[in-house]
Amino acid sequence: MQDSDDMPAQETITLGWSLFEAIPDCVHLLDADGVIVALNRNGMQALEIDDPAQLLGSAWRALWAQESRAAIDAALALACAGGAGKAQAACLTITGRLKWWDVVVTRTSSPDGHQAHLLAILRDITEQV
Repeated sequence: MQDSDDMPAQETITLGWSLFEAIPDCVHLLDADGVIVALNRNGMQALEIDDPAQLLGSAWRALWAQESRAAIDAALALACAGGAGKAQAACLTITGRLKWWDVVVTRTSSPDGHQAHLLAILRDITEQV
């Protein structure tokens, strides 16, 4: 396998995007302020979204039911501090259906070591709840 330091930038971006789309869970890429920058196709399907523009640029925490926001805020804060924030939380889909999620939020870093984004991976646990 080729070392990522030796991989051309465009090839690295293409690989990263392919992996992002291949993850079977709902994945949101957030900026450092928790604003939605991107979401994968599986996430769009899980949240019943036809057009990603419906969420892009929105505050991620606003998606969550009021009773789940404290847990989501704590997960975001832990991720911003360099840890892995975890929560089980409820969120409405675009069509108004309530779903429960097992949430993990982590911080990504740019090559120079500065915080670049937050990665939120959500696994639908509605049937278990």
